[in-house]
Amino acid sequence: MQLPIVGLDLELPFGLPAPVTVGNVYQRFSSVARGSVQNIIEFSLPFLLQQQQGATFTVEASYEVRSGRRIALVFEEAQLGKVRISPGLEALLASALLPRGYLNQQLLLAIRELNLVFPFRSAQQQLQGAGVAAPYLLTYLDEDMLIGRASGTAVGQFVVENIGLLPYAQ
Repeated sequence: MQLPIVGLDLELPFGLPAPVTVGNVYQRFSSVARGSVQNIIEFSLPFLLQQQQGATFTVEASYEVRSGRRIALVFEEAQLGKVRISPGLEALLASALLPRGYLNQQLLLAIRELNLVFPFRSAQQQLQGAGVAAPYLLTYLDEDMLIGRASGTAVGQFVVENIGLLPYAQ
């Protein structure tokens, strides 16, 4: 299930293009039994990546339902991938006017297949250990919408609509 979170827009003075254009930001939840969630951010870099969905940054976490109002969230890894370069950059790297060779092809292929995966830990996990779960308190607004707030030493909050995955607590 994909749930949109927010769309972001950044404006710089003097009409300069933003260094990063953020597109869709959403979460993908698994079943409660599997207990995983992906936070997905699609973005672009002007002149380097395609305007829409130039690349994708994903943070994966697991969660455990502690009660009808509490979950424990453990961040696991982050991934940068699905890179789509702009036509201008592709033309620069493999110009029709210059001889194309093996290196041009390998460079374009490496960019298209780029998939960086690395451990991703919250500040609390860094201090207390990789497996430490960040507690989140859930407030249900109705059967379809909840607000999650970090409790304890964790920081952050989120709003989820049409969740239907976590048990509804009245």
